[in-house]
Parts: sequence; structure tokens; C-alpha cells
Amino acid sequence: MKIRRWVFRAFGVFLAIVAVTVAAAIVLNSAAAESLPFSMALRSKLSADYSQDGSQGVLGAFRLSIIGDELRDLGLSPKEADQQTAGIKIALDDPVPTATALNFEGDDPYTATPTATPTFTNTPTNTPTKTPRPTKTPLPTSTKKPATAVPAGDTVAPVIADPGVISPIPTALASCSKVLTVSNSRITDAAPSSGIKYVKMKYKIYDNAETTIYAGYIYSAPFSICSGGPTGGGWDACYDGSMTISISPGFSAKPDYTGPGPFKVKVWLIIEDNVGKTDSHFYGYYTMSESCDDPPPSTATPLPTDSTDPSIVSLIMNPPSGSTLTSCMLTVTDMHVFDPAFSSGISASGVEVKHYRITTSDYHYQPVPTLTGGFVAGPSSDWDGNATGPITLKGLNAGEVFNLYGVLTDVAANGSVHLGPLTYTMDSVTSCPP
Repeated sequence: MKIRRWVFRAFGVFLAIVAVTVAAAIVLNSAAAESLPFSMALRSKLSADYSQDGSQGVLGAFRLSIIGDELRDLGLSPKEADQQTAGIKIALDDPVPTATALNFEGDDPYTATPTATPTFTNTPTNTPTKTPRPTKTPLPTSTKKPATAVPAGDTVAPVIADPGVISPIPTALASCSKVLTVSNSRITDAAPSSGIKYVKMKYKIYDNAETTIYAGYIYSAPFSICSGGPTGGGWDACYDGSMTISISPGFSAKPDYTGPGPFKVKVWLIIEDNVGKTDSHFYGYYTMSESCDDPPPSTATPLPTDSTDPSIVSLIMNPPSGSTLTSCMLTVTDMHVFDPAFSSGISASGVEVKHYRITTSDYHYQPVPTLTGGFVAGPSSDWDGNATGPITLKGLNAGEVFNLYGVLTDVAANGSVHLGPLTYTMDSVTSCPP
């Protein structure tokens, strides 16, 4: 028992000595303002380097333009998408705030600097001021837009560059019906051209003072292309066509026009391209007698008789005039014939060619084999047609010079009308028997 008590007393004395030693060290160290041997001064005062270690890997590039593409896909306009992209770029360029390490020694705190490579120095730096970020604009709700037609590339109207030649020219007409022809009208359309839908004539009938319209627009058939067409993405073409203007008894629902003065018939050339753009040219006006629309009398009266000569509009031969012939055969390529209203018509027997022997002053007639055509608007209206076919020359000697004519007579025996001469020469070895 005595030994155990001695051990406890000795251990208590040892603990007391240790406690007194520790207390004395603390008091003396504070008085000398020295650091504790286990103070935080043992920690490094260098700034932490969190930069990426050298890597053998390859990082892909990130294009900020992809943000603008996505914003436009969401429905923003190009201007709004560019503004949003600029705001995001400013935000990404701002320095990133870092946590400041705690300093237990009372020194100024160390802060991260916005440099790509950290500077290892104990000199404190100012904390960078944060740049205000732009206010975020809410993105519009993506809504499905209705499908719209793609605008056509042809935005320029076609142009009547040259209205051509109209025949007859605007004038006073003796009859109540007349065929008007237009030749060599030139139509252009700048590239990119959709093409020309039609070229036509149209006319409208007025009283002489132009205060009343007796007939609205009446249109011709589409013209035919005589040359040209698409060129370099545009259009440049020549057109020919015709139209009959006519005033007949009872043609209008308005009361009979009695004057003063004749009817006025205004005539235009009109064009339209394939996207609906148009142009027009006013040729002028023709006059027709105020009696053209007179209603028929209550008692039957004879219709007017055909007292007007027909006409040969053109005569085209093969070979052409001026040729030296090696055979007794000629071909009528086209003999265009016309008989104005009130027409009795034209028959095949009334269409001929004749050749005239200059040396002997005698004639030989040959009928033209084929005749096509007819009344333009029913019996007694204009008669319009074409004759074609081969003819055989007779009674000509080798080396002889002769003239050839077209000859026309209508059914009412008006005529005969001649067109020519066309001059030919037989070669030195060819003669044609009677």
C-alpha cells in the first residue's frame, strides 16, 4: 500500500511540473510578441496556381457565332440575335472572382489577379472591379410561321420597245368592219424574265364626244413571234398579229347612237409577262359611221350587195422574181387574198396567176391549185384566205423574158385585181410548149 501511494504522488508531481512549464511558455511567448512554434506561419504565403498542367490532349475550338445561329433559329431577327451574342461575349470576357485565402498573421489578404500567368510575389494587389453585365432580354417564344409564297425573281415590267407598224393607220373608215394588222412589234423584258404570256390588240368603242362607252374592251387573238425570244436571261422578240374591229346593228345594249359625229374606236397594243406585269401602247382611234349600229328597219329590205373589189395582200413565189428558170414549173408559196365586208366570198376559180410575154404581148392564165380561208365573222363579213401550189408555164422560148402577175376576182365578179409584175428569164436551153 505504501509503495502504490508513492507512485501516485510522484505521477501527480510530474503532471504539475508539466502544466507549470506549458503555462510559463505561453506567458513568455506572448510577452515577447513571438509566434508560437506551431503557428500558421508554417503555411506558404504564395498564391495558389490552379492553371492547367501541360497536356498532350487537343481541345476543340468553340465558335461564339453558333450562339447567334441558335438564337435566330428560335425566332429572333438577325439584329436581335447579334445584340444577344454581343452581351454573352462581354460576360465571358469578365474576370472570374476567386476565394481569398485566410491569413492568420494579420497581413493583407492575397487575391487572384486577372492575368493568364500568375505572378509569384508577396506584394498585395487590388481586387479588380467587376464590369456590369448587360440586362438579359427574354427570348421570344418560338412560333411556327405560316408558309409564304417565294417572291418571283421577275420584278420589272416588260416593255413595248417598238409598237411596230399598224395597217391601216388610224383614220376614218368607210365600212363598219375592218381588219387591222400589226407587224414587227418589238417586246423586251429585262433579266431575270419570266417570259411573255401574250401580246394582243384590244379596242373600245365610244361616241364621238367620248362621254359614253358603247362597247368595253374587245381583244384580238394572241400575236405570233416573228423572231427572237429568250436572250441572256431576258426577253427580246418581234411579234405580228391582226384584229377585226366591227360595229354591227344592235351590237350594244345602249340606245342607237345617232351622233353628232361618227363612232370612235380606240385601239391599243397590250402585253403581259408570266408574273402578271403589263405594258400598253395606244395606236390612236378610227372613226365609223354613226349608222353602223342602226337597228334593222321594221320591214324587210335587201341586204347590201358586194360592190367592193377584193385585194391581193401579198404574192410570194419560188423561185423569187428576178430568177433565171431552168424548168417550166413555178410554185406559189403564198398568195394572201382578202375581200372586205359585205363580201360575197372568194372561190378557187377566182384565184389565178398569169404570165405576160413581152415580145408577143400575149397572156397565159394558170389557176392556183389550193385555196384556204373563209368569212371572218359569218356570212357577208370579211373574207380572208391564202392560195398556194405549183403552176406550169406555157408558150415560152429559151432565153425569153416574161412578167408574172397575181389575179383575183370575188364571187360577185368584182375585179379582176392584179398584183405584180414579177420578172423572170428562161435559160438558154429551156423552152415551155404552148
